[in-house]
This record gives sequence, structure tokens and C-alpha cells, in this order.
Amino acid sequence: MTSLEHARIPALLRWDADTNASVSGLVTELLEATAASVGSVIGRHAGGADGAAAMLESIFALSPGPERLLLAPSVTSLATRPDLWDSQEGTTNAFDLIVRALAAEAFVSGAMGSSESGVWTIWGDVYMPRGLAGPIERNTAITPIRYWRDDAVFTSPVLPTGTIVDAFSPAAVGGLPEIPDGDSLFTSGEYKSVLSKLTEAIEWMGAASSYVCWVFARIVRIVVLRRDTRLVGYRAASSSSGIGRVVLRNPHLQSATVPEIVDALVHEMIHAVLDLVEIRSPFVGAEFKGERVPSPWTGRPLDLRTYIHACFVWYGLLQFWRSSLSAAVGDHQISGTYILTASRGFLAKGGVLAPIEPYSQLLAPGILDVIALIQHDAKAGNEWIREP
Repeated sequence: MTSLEHARIPALLRWDADTNASVSGLVTELLEATAASVGSVIGRHAGGADGAAAMLESIFALSPGPERLLLAPSVTSLATRPDLWDSQEGTTNAFDLIVRALAAEAFVSGAMGSSESGVWTIWGDVYMPRGLAGPIERNTAITPIRYWRDDAVFTSPVLPTGTIVDAFSPAAVGGLPEIPDGDSLFTSGEYKSVLSKLTEAIEWMGAASSYVCWVFARIVRIVVLRRDTRLVGYRAASSSSGIGRVVLRNPHLQSATVPEIVDALVHEMIHAVLDLVEIRSPFVGAEFKGERVPSPWTGRPLDLRTYIHACFVWYGLLQFWRSSLSAAVGDHQISGTYILTASRGFLAKGGVLAPIEPYSQLLAPGILDVIALIQHDAKAGNEWIREP
């Protein structure tokens, strides 16, 4: 998929394996866009051509490759959210971020000896306490399960999809773009329980659709676990300022069941896919000024861009849970419940088109036709559901 092909999004969200080149193309575009942004920041702050060349050489020497830096969610925001960095202070902060990330990789690889303070990688997958020299081998599995301490080496668990699970690094605690402060550490028992649920969730996802699992592995690179004292209940979040990072808030709670976690992971993954599409082909035009319309699912007012995302996300979830039902994964009533929830907006009076048709001039050309297609497709598979 080139970013201009909005019309191909429905095929991708029907989880058609023929779209694998489209998914890979989107990741390549992110890599290229981030590389350009990182190159610009280095060129501006590295202190001359020799300094810039040395930094670029360090990036390309990373293992397994330059994507070790360039696809880190906090770095991709240079390309996906340039508004956060396009000031003198912003580019200075971006340069400092790159310098710290490269230094951490050098410490972990053993190229820089020991550090005077504890060091986390930018991915949150390795922690080195002060005074210890590398190399440190990164984890490649969910086990063995270790609990972080500031005086010992820590390697984060990794899901079968290759997704890092981060609960302790600075990229997981404190304020994040998606959520404010208010976090506290999990107990050891809570942490182990959440990792068990995550493993089951990935198994469910793969059993329902091996292709969804493949897309997840390509798109979602970090799952952040947060124990949030300010939040009542369980919730998931993601942001275009950290594509590839999904945040699960309070996943230790009983309400965070395995199916709920599955639904959240697929939900936020779809948002990430759409964010990738929008890097070069936004859903709304430059004239968009924050106009809002009510969601057919919740009634909550959404700006036009968020509304378009919601339509695609619910469509993708509907297709996923249909696959889960067809594959007989878990209790069929569970999949049926999620199908009903995802269908609600498409079956509402006026469907999903009516609220946004008055704003057609603010939307990307052809996007209404794509929304009409997914509405028709969603309703066609749900003839057994009575319309309101």
C-alpha cells in the first residue's frame, strides 16, 4: 500500500494476507520518514560534518540494524509528530534523546565500559546498574520472569510476536504522551499474572487469525504495563506520538480479562496502522479546524479525524472477532458479544456516513466512499442482528 491508497484499507482490515506487502510498505515508510527526521536533527546539532558522520555510523552499526533506533516509538515521533519537536528547544531535546539512546546501546554492547549511573535502553528492554560493564544479552522470550531492581541487570520479557513488555523503564513510568502521572509499581505477583494474561492473549489472537498476529508483530513493538492509581478500572491507550507502543493501564485488575486484552491489543494496533497511513495521506484536509460529530457507538463527540479512525477500528475489530468465532476460539458467546459491540455503529440509524457527510469538503477525496464500503460490508455479515 502506498499511503495514498485509502481504498485498500478495508482489505487490510479484513485481515487478507494478500495485503502483507502493504503492511511492510507502511513500516518502510515510517523507517524512511524517521531516518530523514533523525538525519536533520543530527545535522543541526552534531557540531559539524565529522560529528554527524560519526553519529550516523553509530546508528548503522546498531544490532540488528539502524531500525534499533529508528523504529523506537519515542524516536518515530520526530516524523509522526513534528509539531512536538519543531523548535530550537525541541530539536535540542531530540538530539539529546538520540545521544542517550546510542550511549545506552554502547554500554549494553560493552563498547563503552561501565556507566556512572543506571542505564536503560530506549526500548526499555535492558537495564544496566551503575558500575557494570557489558555486553548484556537481550531477552527473547516471556520467561524467565524477573522483577526489576536498580542494583541488578534486568532484561524485559518478550512476547512470541517479538513485542517487548516494558513495566519499569522511564519510557513506561511517569507521564507519557498518552497518559498523565499517577503510576506505581506492580507487585511481583501482579506482574507475573499480567504476563500470563498477555501470553494467553497472543495465543488467542494467533488462533483466531495468524495474519492478525503477523501484523501485530510488525506494528506493535512495545507493550507498556502501567499500574495507574488515578484510573479506576482497566483501559488501553496509544498515540501517534509513539507508533508501535500500546499502553495497558491496570491490566492486573480482574476486569482485564484475556479477551479484553486481546480486544485492546487489536484495537490499538489498528490505530497504529491508520497513523502510519496518515504519515503521508491524512484523512482530513488542512481546512479541518476540530469539527466534532457524535460517535454512533458511544454518542461521545469526536473530531473528524478520530471519527474516521473509529470507523476503521470498529470495522477491523468486527472482522477479527468474526474470525475468532469462525475458528471457535474460546467461548463463542465471548466472540459474539464483541461482534455485537463492533457492529453497533454500523447498524445505528443513519449508519456511520450520515454524521460526516456534511463535512465532505474537509475530508480526503474518496474517504466517504471507503467508509460507505465498510458500512455495507459490516452490515452484510450481520443480517442476523436486528437493526434499531
